[in-house]
Amino acid sequence: MNHFETFLLFSDEDFSQYCQNFDQVFWEVNNGRAVDFLPWLMPIFQYSPAIRNMKRASGEVRRYVEEKIIAPKKKLVLAEKSNTSDFLDTIMIYLEGSGQHDDALNSQSALYALEDILGGHAAVANITLRILYDLALEDHGPVKAQVQNQINQVVNEGGLCNAASNEEGQALVSFEDRPSLPWVVASMHETIRKTCSPIVPHQATQDSTIEGHFVPKDAVIFVNNHSLNMSEELWDQPEEYQPSRFLDPTAGTFTKPSHFTPFSMGKRSCMGYKMVHNVAFAIVANLMLHFDLRQPAYAPSDVPLGMLALPPQPFEFVISSPAAEAKNSFLRSPTRRAAA
Repeated sequence: MNHFETFLLFSDEDFSQYCQNFDQVFWEVNNGRAVDFLPWLMPIFQYSPAIRNMKRASGEVRRYVEEKIIAPKKKLVLAEKSNTSDFLDTIMIYLEGSGQHDDALNSQSALYALEDILGGHAAVANITLRILYDLALEDHGPVKAQVQNQINQVVNEGGLCNAASNEEGQALVSFEDRPSLPWVVASMHETIRKTCSPIVPHQATQDSTIEGHFVPKDAVIFVNNHSLNMSEELWDQPEEYQPSRFLDPTAGTFTKPSHFTPFSMGKRSCMGYKMVHNVAFAIVANLMLHFDLRQPAYAPSDVPLGMLALPPQPFEFVISSPAAEAKNSFLRSPTRRAAA
């Protein structure tokens, strides 16, 4: 039984509101406000509308998780005496507060971990929209053509890793096809590079030294993603959108420079980055296979750089089927486009 299958209904107002609250939290966390860098401002900032919105949205997320996810799981465990089968099962002992005193997790930290994983949908949605936005821009037409041509070539030559298809019998790209579609992967990484999203601050757990610089215990540490992603010493024309920078010039395969670490590094790197990569890849590749995207209603200046979160307003792309586009192009004038 898929424990979450009953929740994925957008006609469920409670579930839709839960997603919107998570998006609100994601927006605030990724806004890069002054208090993030100057913590002594917190006594003033804690009375701001942003903090009030954050507390309200966080509280609603907590209520939904406890009432709609944890409580039903407890009933299932009690009724079925099921063995450990998913992540929620593995942390249930901690959520109930019945773990050992010396365990790394307690009930609150286990709950935060669960909410972090559930909130990953916001990161996937935001980065996927950014990738599609970049590919749809008229100035990036040659890149979009490279992406679509490579996908079509792999599909036409029977190069997909499995025979998955949708209800209409059309081929579907899967996670396993990433090595065969380096242009898709490269376009994803170029969008991530230009987004320059700030990495969540870390805190030193002990006195340490980095290249001769003393870092005391409890010091707050930020990784300067903007410097790493936009440095002219590390990238050729860093202000330009060039996914080809992530392709080996000889083999044409995807390659990632060692200085590109958008999800941080080490033990405290983003635990959900693989989910973001895999889900975004599948969505982008399949949309590019079956549809053509045109310039969205937003102008480039409307999509802010420097943070991953996007405003809540919907993106309006011009979307069409390539086959229908070729067949009916003579019926349409430039002013008769349908936004979707």
